[in-house]
Amino acid sequence: MNYRTSLAALLLLAGLSPAQAQTGVSLRDAVRHALQDNTDVKKQNLAILQSRQRLQEVNGQGLPQISGTGQLVDNLLLPQTMLPGDILGQPGTTIPMKMGVQYNIPFAVRADQMLYNQAWIVARQQAKAGGELADAQAGKTRQDVAYNTATAYYQALILREQADLVRANLHQVEQSLSAVRSQYENQMARKIDLDQLQVTYANTSTDLQNTQVQFAYALDNLKLLMGYPIGDTLVLSEPIDEVALPAPANTVANNPKVALLDAQELAKVLEIKSIKAKYLPSLAAFGSYGYQSQFSDWDNMPWSSNAAIGLQLSVPLFDGLQKHRQVKQRSLELDAIRLDRTLLDNSLNVEYRNAVQRYTQNQRTVANQEANLELANSVYAAVQNNFRNGLASLTDLITSDTAQKEARSQYLTALLQARIALLDILYVNGGMEELGN
Repeated sequence: MNYRTSLAALLLLAGLSPAQAQTGVSLRDAVRHALQDNTDVKKQNLAILQSRQRLQEVNGQGLPQISGTGQLVDNLLLPQTMLPGDILGQPGTTIPMKMGVQYNIPFAVRADQMLYNQAWIVARQQAKAGGELADAQAGKTRQDVAYNTATAYYQALILREQADLVRANLHQVEQSLSAVRSQYENQMARKIDLDQLQVTYANTSTDLQNTQVQFAYALDNLKLLMGYPIGDTLVLSEPIDEVALPAPANTVANNPKVALLDAQELAKVLEIKSIKAKYLPSLAAFGSYGYQSQFSDWDNMPWSSNAAIGLQLSVPLFDGLQKHRQVKQRSLELDAIRLDRTLLDNSLNVEYRNAVQRYTQNQRTVANQEANLELANSVYAAVQNNFRNGLASLTDLITSDTAQKEARSQYLTALLQARIALLDILYVNGGMEELGN
């Protein structure tokens, strides 16, 4: 049995036909499903929509702002004004006199239009940068989700193969047990031999149950990452033959973490620019038109109109150096982001080299462990045949069975590590989303 062809090493090259799609979910299908239905991805999509609405909100601040007002005022007590008595023929005195009318009904419409405001111009740039930041964060989230989904898929696939191998081993032990039981009944085998095989059979049955439980857990974890209904059945597609590929070239500049830090740097630069813009004057135009009626008798309501236009200039003079201190703080934060950017470049290149080395080493390990497993299978088959013919002891059979299990475990471990190493290369290169294409 060729175990290399029994599992998929690079399922990222897999494409299923409609008939295959009905029987299982490939790695490509799983990643594509996760990139559409994973909760974290959906939340980031909402954040992108929110950033677009924020941009529209800021744009709206540059459009005319129109408001209307209306009032009904009942002056229950008219205000008194002290008039000099000279005008009323009482020189040297002041006479209180009520001024105004009891009722007042003003209606007005006012329009304000921003003509120049540097802070608003920068705010638009910030809103656009906020959209880029949301896109960058979404890219990182999609990268993480694709990586975690692919890892979970490989783990489930390995556990499924391990369960199949344990099941085959259980069948072999069952055959040996049946043969020894028959020999014991014919007084050709010892009771201790039968008991030892029954213990081996029980242990192997327990291993199978444990592996099946672990596989079920792995499937549930995969469903959670995919956004797949937990109660629905998820069947993994049959793996394809392994395709040997060289490690991908270094494209760490495409890693979403780079775009995210660049977006954070731009946002911080614009934040500093926004604070400095508050030093500049702003200019706005306004216009108003209204009607007003002032009267004391509801049967006599004279109306008059009024209108006005003008310009309003606002000039900031002194704020206690608050903006200056804010700029200093944001500048220090910007320096920290740029240091993070330099560190990220170096870290990604180191991660790429390490991932390539692990992938290359694991490929060699897989080949060695595959050969070791095939040898262990051959030895076990020969010992089992000799045992049935009385040419090998039960100890030899159990020893070869243990060696076969260990070889199988080491092979599956190496196989999983090789696939994870390849995923690490794709992750650091920013190519995880390609798995869903």
